[in-house]
Amino acid sequence: MSDLKQRTYSGLRWTFLNAFGEKVLSFGTTMILARILDPEHFGLYALAFIAIDSFGIFKNLGMDAAIIQRKDRVEEAADTALMVLPIVGLLLFGLLYLCAPSIANWMGNPEVGGPIQGLGFVLVLMSLGNVPQALIQRQMKFSIRTTANLTGMVAYALIAVILSVWGFGVWSLVYAYLTRWAISIPMQWVMLGWKPKWKFDASLFKEMFRFSKYVLAAWTIG
Repeated sequence: MSDLKQRTYSGLRWTFLNAFGEKVLSFGTTMILARILDPEHFGLYALAFIAIDSFGIFKNLGMDAAIIQRKDRVEEAADTALMVLPIVGLLLFGLLYLCAPSIANWMGNPEVGGPIQGLGFVLVLMSLGNVPQALIQRQMKFSIRTTANLTGMVAYALIAVILSVWGFGVWSLVYAYLTRWAISIPMQWVMLGWKPKWKFDASLFKEMFRFSKYVLAAWTIG
């Protein structure tokens, strides 16, 4: 019990540090970018995220929750999810890329099509990070999540400011956001030290999906 308490207190500290650090970095970066970029650049970026968040609901099929709640065959479940989720991420990215012009027209702003297509690649990146993130949460190794996330946020801030100064406009935000996850997700893999066996178990996937479909349904309704 003492070990559980210690891990809980440690997790709370790291979670607070992650939330506080992310807010500070985000606020500071936004204040700098507000002096460089035009309001329309932030508007395009925000509009693009409406589409990204909508498609992103399906990026992990609720499999992360299914991994976290398991009491047995956790490694096999993680392997099975890893064999599926990158395919889902690629399919979502492809669908979003093709639909971006129509979504932009529906929004009444054709200029947002390009940023939607660019930001859509984050669905692929995140599909590679869903399983290690679930294992990190399950094992309560929040120091890994905090270190990787804040490192990614620092990279985001640097790239966004540099590219905005160079005149990249809304693309400075797009490239910076992709860089954030391109750095933080591999860091999580390395720090976690998890080595997948690259095996897929169809029966185990069905068992996991019987749980995760309710999580997915709740996200969709929300």
